[in-house]
Formats: sequence, C-alpha cells, structure tokens
Amino acid sequence: GDVIEFSQAGGGTSVLKQTGGDANLIKLTKTGGGSADIIQTGNTNKVAMFDDVFGAAGITGAALFNGADLDITQTGDGNLLNLNSTSAGAIVDVMQNGVANKASISQQ
Repeated sequence: GDVIEFSQAGGGTSVLKQTGGDANLIKLTKTGGGSADIIQTGNTNKVAMFDDVFGAAGITGAALFNGADLDITQTGDGNLLNLNSTSAGAIVDVMQNGVANKASISQQ
C-alpha cells in the first residue's frame, strides 16, 4: 500500500490520486479554504487523519477538511472514508463504487 501524507493550509486546488493498487492510504489535513479531489482505485484503500504531519505515527481518526469543495471517489472493495468537514457551507461529494465500502462523514 502506498501512502500520501497531505497537509495544506490556504486556498488552491489539490488533486490526489492513488490508482492500480490495494491498501493505499491518504492522510489528509486541509485547512484555510480551497478545494480537493481525491481518487482511489483498488481494494482496502483509506482516507483518514494522522497524528503529526509528515511524521505520522498512525491513524487517529477522521481526516480534516476545512475548505470550499471536496470530491472523493473510491472504486473497489473494502474501502474506508473517515472525514470531518468543519467549513461552513462546504460541498462534500463522495462516491464509493464496490462492495463492503464504509464511510463516516461529519459536517459541522
């Protein structure tokens, strides 16, 4: 499994792709506006949060998104999304295509 450790403060658009593999992980913290597109193709992929930026000790909970627009596409089986969106008025679109996928999304 490949790992993307992504932390961004400020606007702008980010595109994160993990394709053609299994057990990939995106450790996401995006604050300060902007948008992000996340695309994962494969089985048992995850989007979650981590302890410390670029020194991640492990998954601790929900990925953090505080921006304007987030699109997440997970294609495959057994994928997981754990997300906390804290931006007022944020648009969060999620598509999971496969079996035994799980998503936990909190918007505050």
